Amino acid sequence: MSRLKTLSLVGAIAIIGSGMELKAIAARLTNWRFDPALNQLEITLDEGTTPRYFLLAQPSRIVLDLPNTQVGMVETQQSYSGPIRQIRVSQFEAGITRIVLDLAPEVVLSPQQVQLQVEPGNRWVLRPLIA
Repeated sequence: MSRLKTLSLVGAIAIIGSGMELKAIAARLTNWRFDPALNQLEITLDEGTTPRYFLLAQPSRIVLDLPNTQVGMVETQQSYSGPIRQIRVSQFEAGITRIVLDLAPEVVLSPQQVQLQVEPGNRWVLRPLIA
C-alpha cells in the first residue's frame, strides 16, 4: 500500500518590528503529498508564489525552494524504498522553506529530466522522470 502525504500552504502574516512596519510571510507549509508509485511531489501554494528547484550531486538530490514560506506543523522527514529514498523538509532561512528529495545512489538526473508544473488551484507538481 503506498503512502501519500499532502502538502498545502495556508496564508499568514507576521508583524516584525514596531509601529506600522509589516513584513508579510505569504504562506505556511502545513502538509505535503508524495506518491512513490508516480515519483511525484505535490504542493499547493498561495497565488504569486513560485517554487524553484535545482539538482545537486554527491549524493544525488533534487532541492525545491518555496519562497515567502514558513514551515508549519508537518512531518519533516519520510523514507521510501524506490528511486526517491527520502524527503526532508526544513526552514532553510527566514522566508524560504526547502524540500529535499534524496535519490537512490544509482539514479542520475539532468535538469531536463525534472518537470515542475503548475496545475489549476495553484497546485505545483514536481516529477523527476526516472525510468
